[in-house]
Amino acid sequence: MPILVGSGAAAAIVFASAIGSGPTDGGQPDPGSALLLTARTIGLELKPANIVVLVDESGSISPQDMLREREAATLIANAELSPKSVVSVVGFASSAVGSPAVEMVCPPTILAGAAEREDLARCIGALHKRSRTEGDETDHVAALRQALSVLRSADGVKLVFLLTDGKLDVSDSPEWGDTAQNRNAAARAALIQTLAEAKDHGVQIWPIGFGQVDGPALNELAGGGYQQTCGPTSAPPSPTFVATSADIAAALLRAFASARCADVGAVDSELESGTKQEVRVIIPPGVTNVSIIVDKGGSWVRADFVDPDGRAVPRSGSELSGAYQVSETGESRLVLRISSAAPGTWKVRFTSPAGAPTAKISTTVA
Repeated sequence: MPILVGSGAAAAIVFASAIGSGPTDGGQPDPGSALLLTARTIGLELKPANIVVLVDESGSISPQDMLREREAATLIANAELSPKSVVSVVGFASSAVGSPAVEMVCPPTILAGAAEREDLARCIGALHKRSRTEGDETDHVAALRQALSVLRSADGVKLVFLLTDGKLDVSDSPEWGDTAQNRNAAARAALIQTLAEAKDHGVQIWPIGFGQVDGPALNELAGGGYQQTCGPTSAPPSPTFVATSADIAAALLRAFASARCADVGAVDSELESGTKQEVRVIIPPGVTNVSIIVDKGGSWVRADFVDPDGRAVPRSGSELSGAYQVSETGESRLVLRISSAAPGTWKVRFTSPAGAPTAKISTTVA
């Protein structure tokens, strides 16, 4: 599976191999269970991006769905590599008397360092399921208009990631008209105009739908915005559909990778009770920035990062092997961002305590 790692014109070929499980008492993992991922060589400069994440807060969202949407939004804030990129997060549902359809949960934030990414993680926590009195339907038009208000005058790459489990429905929103039929018809007409404006202003729309979504409508959203791609071999915006919210983070990461010309590959496996596994990521010379995204599969699993010289990677700071930032995106997901990464074999070590449940673990390189 191809993986592009880092930025700049340097060619990148990365190998990630998962070394099989072994006992936590110091026994050696089984080298025969190694997995291998290879990457193609391309020379693309990672330009700063202006990113807006639109998060569905409608009444059909369950508490678990909302938790997973928050984690996915946080993942984007931590996976983006350019320290000059700007990320905004907007919650949306529908309008009601005294309650707007959209809320700017996280205003535009430059990802200059760990503090800014932590600020985003905190404000993303304010996303919540709307009550009926707050407006609990689904107004994609209002959400996209809010994104355009942020991106219209921005320079460079402009990306919208839309997370939703429903279809456009503003039957009870007074701002759209006097009857349910008139309201939805008015919103539908406004959507066409909004998509045309997005296209004119260079705004790409990447919808991620889960549950009982309107597939043709999400196709229209993706196809209605700006279609120029980030690279000569990359695909234009397209919707991603997953069965449940459990898969939102992975789906959003795939969409993000496509939008940023950063092909993503993952090593997935199971970590049994009282065992350990090691994933190796080989970074060649010339790669500047790398994100290693880890899903531990459970809060009981420990994950440690090790640099090519065998040193444990700190939560933040600088060593000879690079500058680091480690961020948490939920109780079981970690993101290690490495700037000026030293070439060589980097490792992720997973450890499960005795008596713990089996965990599904994953390591993704972007």
